[in-house]
Amino acid sequence: MKCPYCGKDGLKDDYIYCPYCGKQIRKPIQQVMKEAVEDFMSFVKPILNAFNIQIKEVSPKEIQKQLEKPELKPPKKEVVEPEVAMKREGGKVFIEVMLPGVKSERDIYLYEMEESVEVRADTKNKTYFRVISLPKNTRVLSTKFESEKLQIVLW
Repeated sequence: MKCPYCGKDGLKDDYIYCPYCGKQIRKPIQQVMKEAVEDFMSFVKPILNAFNIQIKEVSPKEIQKQLEKPELKPPKKEVVEPEVAMKREGGKVFIEVMLPGVKSERDIYLYEMEESVEVRADTKNKTYFRVISLPKNTRVLSTKFESEKLQIVLW
């Protein structure tokens, strides 16, 4: 690299100041990062304000504290694929997912995707997990949990 001020050649890429003339030839990385964040925020803030979204500014010390916290890992549970029964009646499809040990609908997580439904349910010592492919052009109409069975109705 060549110094733009004194013209000396052979400067290393990581030099911030020219060792010959002492002029600053590059911005320190902290300054570059700060300017990049400011540029990004000047673009994003009007969008966030339009949707009334607040951003909390965090100091580098707070970030370091968060990084130093021990990582919390979920307890290891056995992951089991639940039994599933599917039947068609009229224009509807009924899916029954057997979830022994699941106590409440609050312990069930259902994620509808374009071509499938992901079911996750937690008990004290195991997690049920299953991705169920949906017949073409169907959507979840309703769900009901009763007697350790989740019923999903598609239309």
